[in-house]
Amino acid sequence: SAEAAANFRHAIKEEPRNFTALVGLGTILTETREYEQAVGYLQRAWSGRPGDFQVGYELARSLSELKRPSEAHSILTKLAVPQDNATAAKFYVLSARVDEELGDNQDATGNYHRAYELSPQSFEIYLALVRSTLAKQDSSWGQLPAPPTGLSASQHFALGLMFASGGAYPMAVLHFERTLQLEPASQSAIYNLALAYKGAGNARAAID
Repeated sequence: SAEAAANFRHAIKEEPRNFTALVGLGTILTETREYEQAVGYLQRAWSGRPGDFQVGYELARSLSELKRPSEAHSILTKLAVPQDNATAAKFYVLSARVDEELGDNQDATGNYHRAYELSPQSFEIYLALVRSTLAKQDSSWGQLPAPPTGLSASQHFALGLMFASGGAYPMAVLHFERTLQLEPASQSAIYNLALAYKGAGNARAAID
């Protein structure tokens, strides 16, 4: 990456409006979390080819990291959703994150849902979908899709904690029960399952 960045910088000195060099350097700077510098190069590339997906995605990502969600949202609205599922899922995840930064949990949930439909085995996307759904503070958590298959005990436990923290105790019970099936000796799962039963109004199960 360092050698590539040096070559891109040299190319830009020779040809300041070279699109490939601007995108390449901007993308490398984004990957190395030098977002402020990345934005400068990516904005120059964007001005030359507004609507280009790679430039727009990396520019919006950098703006989001710099806590400039309104600008990131403006860029994302000008991009066409890619055809391949993996790239489209990344687009919807970034859009959802920007929506969350803008305080729009409704749109964030919609975008996470679209991303999860395209990548139904992604635990990270499902976790984000649950988080944004619970942030709406309504009962829509009851309509969440099924989680990815083959989750580990720790993943079920993480979901249980998230649902419990959002007051969705019936869902928390399901995940803590699954945790115990996979790790029967887990004291943390037993304790949190008891609390979830109590929160769900099943005092007898909690006592047991």
